[in-house]
Amino acid sequence: MNEQTVLRVGPHYSVAEVDAATGMQELRATFTEDVDYSVNWLFIGMGGVHGGWEKIDDVLAEWDDRESDRRVNMLVVFPRLVAMRYGEIRVGKDDLLWLRGVVAKTLEAVCETQTGNVPDKEAKGGGK
Repeated sequence: MNEQTVLRVGPHYSVAEVDAATGMQELRATFTEDVDYSVNWLFIGMGGVHGGWEKIDDVLAEWDDRESDRRVNMLVVFPRLVAMRYGEIRVGKDDLLWLRGVVAKTLEAVCETQTGNVPDKEAKGGGK
């Protein structure tokens, strides 16, 4: 794997912005098929000072086929390192479908890693 294309992580306790032009390439190099999602999380449309709240569905719904790319706001969390990478990155339509899969795997991993930290709904008498 080419070290220059992977999101640079480190040192511990770090926060850094991802370059808009190379961010998608770095995400693809970081979130490979064998990545450990329990320690590598991707979130899209997080808003805040570094970008907008648009979700993947929003971008796809507004997509104009004359466009070659759009920007989405992303946040990558490396919980064991207490490190984050953030920014708005340029994406193509195919990238959005790939990102959706990565976010789905992230959410599964977050739920898995947090099992035992949230009370069981049944034990609390149900709920949403």
